[in-house]
Amino acid sequence: MTSQEFWQTLSKLNKEDKVFELAALFMEVGDIASFIGTTAEEFGNLLRLHPENTLAIAYARGRLKTKIMLRFDALKFAISGSPDATKEMMIHMIEQSQSEQDA
Repeated sequence: MTSQEFWQTLSKLNKEDKVFELAALFMEVGDIASFIGTTAEEFGNLLRLHPENTLAIAYARGRLKTKIMLRFDALKFAISGSPDATKEMMIHMIEQSQSEQDA
């Protein structure tokens, strides 16, 4: 898919899917808000104060999608012997252990 095709597809999506796709690209909150026709303050408040809202869920899932994909690739590179990827994965292991203790 070209960037132009992506833009055309993105423009035709419903709000939740737009938020998902833009969050997956790690777009800034203000940019996403502008694209869906709201203010950065309103969208930011929605994300902070109403995590159960469908747009907040779409935002979280979009970010998580790319985070998972990047982490998957980093793990593959670490297993292949990349020192930088190995270091990154070790940091993630420590973060995971910490989150287990905090849960």
